[in-house]
Amino acid sequence: MPGKTTLRAARTLSLSAALVAANVVLADEKVDQTVTVDPLGTVRIHNPRGDIEVEGWDRDEVRVQGKVDDLARNLVFRVEGDLTIIRVDLPRKNANWGDGSDFEIHVPHSATVLVDGLSSDIDVRGVQGVLAIRSVSGDVDVEGMESRTRIKTVSGDVDVSDGTGTLGVTTTSGDVDINVGATTVVVDSITGDVDLELERFDRLVATSKNGALQLSGELNAGGQLVANTTNADIDVELHSPVNARIRAVAMGGGSIDNDLTDDRPRKGEGRRVLRTVAGDGSGDVTLTTVNGAIEID
Repeated sequence: MPGKTTLRAARTLSLSAALVAANVVLADEKVDQTVTVDPLGTVRIHNPRGDIEVEGWDRDEVRVQGKVDDLARNLVFRVEGDLTIIRVDLPRKNANWGDGSDFEIHVPHSATVLVDGLSSDIDVRGVQGVLAIRSVSGDVDVEGMESRTRIKTVSGDVDVSDGTGTLGVTTTSGDVDINVGATTVVVDSITGDVDLELERFDRLVATSKNGALQLSGELNAGGQLVANTTNADIDVELHSPVNARIRAVAMGGGSIDNDLTDDRPRKGEGRRVLRTVAGDGSGDVTLTTVNGAIEID
């Protein structure tokens, strides 16, 4: 009887050959393929343009359904050990016509999922393993994260909801809307507005060059909140109990409104500075803006 390695290799080669043969007609055609995978493995998805919907399920399988890009030269869907690859290959030079791929992809809940797109809208739900998403000009929507999630976009909006674990978001010109129970969140935006509504958190770092920051949640004992903006406002709402040392600096034409304690900001040369302590002061809150307003509730 052949060993497991031999059987796996034979299965992979057989699947690859079947898909390559079908790829002659796969461009602008529908696809519905399923493979058995390691539920703790990695699923790597690359789709240059179009829509990608990824949903976690309780099967040890990856299923790809949908329509392949009009310009696709090839659809790669294969298993290499604990790695599953789903990739749409486009010509190096294309006429930018036609429609992109439209995929619905089911993966095991516990899988690590890596999604890469150019002008792709990406929607991920129910993935409990590590999640990494990168898109240039598409929107990203994530629901139900439970581990480490990393999202990077250039001009797309980001929406994350109903999640736990840790979250990192980087965007250039997209807005960021986050409503999760994650304990660690780091957001870096250049021109997009950032709206963060957390539950109890240990660490929150939010930066925006020209976008407003609206932050709310309960800072755990010994936790940290850091927020920085330029030409934009910072609005912080800390839920009770609040135990933190707070330092806020508004430079240029900025202002500070403190509704959390009785301390008022002091005027300095070209800046206003607030130093205050709430509760036992075990946490640390640092807020800085240039030409913006800081409001602390």
